Amino acid sequence: MKRLLVGISVVIAIFVGILLATYHLDKIVEDVLERVDKSLLVAQNQDFESAEGALREAMALWYKNQAYAGICLRHSELSSISDAFFDMLERLKSEELDAALISGEALRYKLRTIQMMEHPSLASIF
Repeated sequence: MKRLLVGISVVIAIFVGILLATYHLDKIVEDVLERVDKSLLVAQNQDFESAEGALREAMALWYKNQAYAGICLRHSELSSISDAFFDMLERLKSEELDAALISGEALRYKLRTIQMMEHPSLASIF
């Protein structure tokens, strides 16, 4: 009986841990996306300097939490997001509006994809 209770407790603790980790990763991604969206909006108004500043805020927030994200995510996913950040930054620095918007959408897609992939589902468990 004790073993059963311990086993159930462990499973519940793991499940709660997964939910907390997912919530925390969602919060990080939402905060980063908010800053990326601000950067895209400002870029559309041709204010590339402010757009770059907003993107750098997003990058700083992402890199501040990268150690945590590295626990949950594969290194290739982290590298892909870093590449997307720097691609968008390069486009903003060269004041290429259309290319910056495309890069920004690619960055948004990568962040959203990671967010969706990390949500627990029956397919990921079994």
